[in-house]
Amino acid sequence: ETAQRMGIVLDDTTTVAELAIEWYNNRKAGLSLSRQGDYRNAINLHICPVIGAMRVRDVKPEHCQRVMAQAAELSYSAQQKIVSTLKQLFSCAVDNGLALRSPAEKIKAKGKKAEEKVALTKEQCAQLEVAVFGTRAYIFVMLGLYAGLRREEICGLRWCDIDLQAVPPRLTVNNAMRLVGSKAEFPAPLKSK
Repeated sequence: ETAQRMGIVLDDTTTVAELAIEWYNNRKAGLSLSRQGDYRNAINLHICPVIGAMRVRDVKPEHCQRVMAQAAELSYSAQQKIVSTLKQLFSCAVDNGLALRSPAEKIKAKGKKAEEKVALTKEQCAQLEVAVFGTRAYIFVMLGLYAGLRREEICGLRWCDIDLQAVPPRLTVNNAMRLVGSKAEFPAPLKSK
């Protein structure tokens, strides 16, 4: 009776996979390529293989927990992307009258914390510099080592980003290059300001 008063159709046959497709297609336009990939991976590799065929109205918190159990070996960051996607999907289901409550509201990411990255030592930097000296990779490696640029930022550099007349000479990172599958996309937005 409460559901009827609220206008929720409890006999809906929409599956989680159908909802995920609709939800993703309606949101992807405003998202970065990286974020789009995060959602696609969460949906295609983790959510739909476990609960995709289920009707949205039949999904219970334990089913969402099963999705997370399948992802138990993933890092905290990877699990957080799955949790975020689950929560947004089922929030959409509630907003659209496909469910009374979200079965994902109490799901949490637990995974392993990422290992701390260890920077190259001065000796390792010197060895790398010697190894690439005289090759096409030399400038690329120097920009990574001594300007701290990411590979996407180095590949996104243009001559107009370099001011050799400034004192001291200046390099500005304005664009990035992203690999989408096997294709390069330029210009691509920077990861951070």
